Amino acid sequence: MLIKFIRCRVRTDCVDAFSEAQQTWRALAGAKGFGGQFGGWLGGDDLVAVIVGLWNDRLAYDRFMTFDHDRIVDNNRQRDTYVSSEVALAETRMEIRGEAPDLAAAVRRASLLRFADCRLNPGRRGHFLDMQERVWNPAMRAAGGMIGGAFCEATGQADRFVVLTLWGSAAEHDRYARECVPDLRRQARVDVDVSGIDGGAVALMPEWTVVPSSD
Repeated sequence: MLIKFIRCRVRTDCVDAFSEAQQTWRALAGAKGFGGQFGGWLGGDDLVAVIVGLWNDRLAYDRFMTFDHDRIVDNNRQRDTYVSSEVALAETRMEIRGEAPDLAAAVRRASLLRFADCRLNPGRRGHFLDMQERVWNPAMRAAGGMIGGAFCEATGQADRFVVLTLWGSAAEHDRYARECVPDLRRQARVDVDVSGIDGGAVALMPEWTVVPSSD
């Protein structure tokens, strides 16, 4: 699965306009190969929006970008509502199993997205991947309230990985972060593997969620 990870810094006078424009992306629902889209405000800050799109493969995504993307953007004028945006594409290397059977199903039940955008130190790729599979994924799978997620490798960017997890509530994620994460970080030797992590919690906006029309 291809993941599209977007961060936008919204103009202070355009928060409502951005949110309204985001809702027009319901037009994605009928796109061939579209797997879902969701997003919300980062850390309660209504000036930073995070949106995640799911696509079956790169071919489906490229077809949408070629034939449909600009038409939607031109119609909703969302470009006028933000001052900057960052887009990253990533391929799913591991699906993180939780209470839902897959990531697409998890989108329907989650209220919180937690993401970790990781940059690795040279030569640490193998150990980082091993720790994700043997330490982090089982711990998150066992954590109450973790509905599903994905471990993704950024395309065209060496040693950049994005970890996405969807949670039933902020309280359930906070408990996991408080009770489990410090010990897991020590086990996984995160400080050795990772040169930097840009992460945060995103309160999901239900009206921004788009599911495939075939569902």
